[in-house]
Amino acid sequence: MKRFLTLLTIVATLGMFGQCPVKSQTTIPENEKNALIDFYNQCDGKNWTNSHKWDLSQDPSKWNGVVIKDGHVIELDLWFSGVKGQLPQSLSTLKELTKLELSCNSISGNLPEGIFVLPKLNYLNLSMQNIGGQKTLTSSLPKNINLPSCECFYLNDNALSGRLPENVTLPKVQWILLNNNNLKGQIPATWSNFPNLILYALYDNEFEGDINFDFSKMPLLREFLLGGSKKGNKGLTGTLDKSIYKLNLIQLEIQNTGIGGHLEEEIGNWQHMSRLLLYGSKFSGKLPQSLGDMLDLEILNIAGGNQFEGPLPNLSKLRKLRRLIISGNPIGGKIPSFLSQMKSLIELRMGSCNLEGNLPAEIAPDNGDNQDQTQGLDNCFELDFSDNNLEGTIPESWGNFQNLSTLNLRGNKLSGNPIATVMKIPSIGILLLNDNQFNGELSTLLEEDLPSLGNCNISNNHFYGPLVTQRYTYNGADEPFNKFYPAKLVITGNDFNFKSFENVGLNNMEDNNYEVVYDSMNPYGQELQVEIKEGDKQLELNAITDEPIDINDGDKIIPNQYQWYLDEKPIKGATNKTYSIQCDNNPATGIYHCKVKNKIAPNLTLQSKPIIVTSKLSAVKINNDSKWICNGKTIKYSEASEIYLYNMNGDKIMHAIGEELEYDNLSANNYIAIAIINDTKTATKLYLK
Repeated sequence: MKRFLTLLTIVATLGMFGQCPVKSQTTIPENEKNALIDFYNQCDGKNWTNSHKWDLSQDPSKWNGVVIKDGHVIELDLWFSGVKGQLPQSLSTLKELTKLELSCNSISGNLPEGIFVLPKLNYLNLSMQNIGGQKTLTSSLPKNINLPSCECFYLNDNALSGRLPENVTLPKVQWILLNNNNLKGQIPATWSNFPNLILYALYDNEFEGDINFDFSKMPLLREFLLGGSKKGNKGLTGTLDKSIYKLNLIQLEIQNTGIGGHLEEEIGNWQHMSRLLLYGSKFSGKLPQSLGDMLDLEILNIAGGNQFEGPLPNLSKLRKLRRLIISGNPIGGKIPSFLSQMKSLIELRMGSCNLEGNLPAEIAPDNGDNQDQTQGLDNCFELDFSDNNLEGTIPESWGNFQNLSTLNLRGNKLSGNPIATVMKIPSIGILLLNDNQFNGELSTLLEEDLPSLGNCNISNNHFYGPLVTQRYTYNGADEPFNKFYPAKLVITGNDFNFKSFENVGLNNMEDNNYEVVYDSMNPYGQELQVEIKEGDKQLELNAITDEPIDINDGDKIIPNQYQWYLDEKPIKGATNKTYSIQCDNNPATGIYHCKVKNKIAPNLTLQSKPIIVTSKLSAVKINNDSKWICNGKTIKYSEASEIYLYNMNGDKIMHAIGEELEYDNLSANNYIAIAIINDTKTATKLYLK
């Protein structure tokens, strides 16, 4: 009855296309032909790509992608052909099938268990099933996989779910690709028993639990890819079995996992290793010295999450090493001098490595004057020494980097003015100098012909002066400069003022797809402590800062707008450059500062440094009064009804009722504490950490 219905379906399908009925004679057994027709009908055959469409009136030997030998179907190859839907169970009747290639289609539903026990199947590829980027193959693997002839097992880049089955027999398999799926649970020990395996890819799944790979059962393994750069396998834990060091690996990738432990000196056995990627895992301990003997190594990435300790082994013999990425490990010490000999490096990242000392001049390329051509990173396009404890200046020789596109030195203690040096790097595209102690003017950095400069961050330093040094003339008239080369410029936290923006057309920046971040600067002026004494009649506070001119309106001055504050509260009517305190019997003491705005830079508010005003008349003291007690994370002033804590910019950061204030998560710095006692104030300057 079932076969009868199947034949009716075939006839109906052929009738729709005006084709002749299928002849009863065929070059393959009837059950194999029916399986192919089931496949055609269930998987949207009428909409397959033109080059793969089947004419069901013809013999199966004429159907594209079908290979017949000795009267049996031995290959079904319809990759990237528009196959859509669930594979029929009848495909398991193709007992002579050696190749099933259906990658890059839109297969969905449960996979037929029978195709995973075909005795002669040598090549299975069901990878990359999706529609418009949405993965369609979401089923789990069958409970039993027994493919005694299979060498290639590809189901990668799907959305396979569930666990790996315990029952797996793949004695001849050489390539297993199960990466980029949603497989879960612990990896069974049976998934180590592959004596002919060469490439093993399980990365970017959701595996968990301790790994228990017995690498002695995979003696031919060359590439082991377990983690992944996307979601990794974060739930995997444990350590690598020492049998891994007896393999002749060329690639080891354990990225974004919970796997850890130490690397052994036997790592030097991997003489042909080209890619060692341990990013985002939990390895620790000293790096083996034998790492410097892996002469074929091209990429070493041990950054992010690992805690390898220094010193860094001498890697100068690794002439093929192109990418050295060790950020986030507590290596310590100075930047190794041997790096200057690694001329193949194109990427060097040593951010957050507890490095100290100066930037070495010798890692820069030679400018031609030096006869020693064995040093210098001529081909380097990315340098990252961010978030360390480096001091000193950027060496002048660094201006010789001709191919450098990314320079990241943020978060150090570097000083001096680096602008003249970085302006000599013609290919610079990303320049990150923020959070250092650089100072000086920008010269023509933003006007220079640096067309590759797309991201420039110099925030939180002490740069000052004009952003643009000269006016630009257009059609005979002066115009503001509005063509910064960097598409994104971050200059917050410097010593620029409103006059710095004179020749800059900020209003046109957004229209030209530029982004300039400048909303806050370092407080300007001097930090003062002023005491009102007996007989003082008036105290005048001054917050004057430079005012810019309007080059579009006859160089008229654009006035600043001022607002004075006392203890973080605006003083009504105090909108002049200066503010006078009347020294009567009850003068207004506390912390004063002034906020300033100007329309030339509408997003910027400048703030003066705090002026601490005390008075003997109000019993306010600015000294280390013995009643102030700092104990652990507590500030105490006996008999106080309230305690306020301010930073040195005059910003209130904490307040407590009573005689104790508890603090936490404060950076080590100077602070001002004010206690209120019977409506009077007493203040002190404290160093808290």
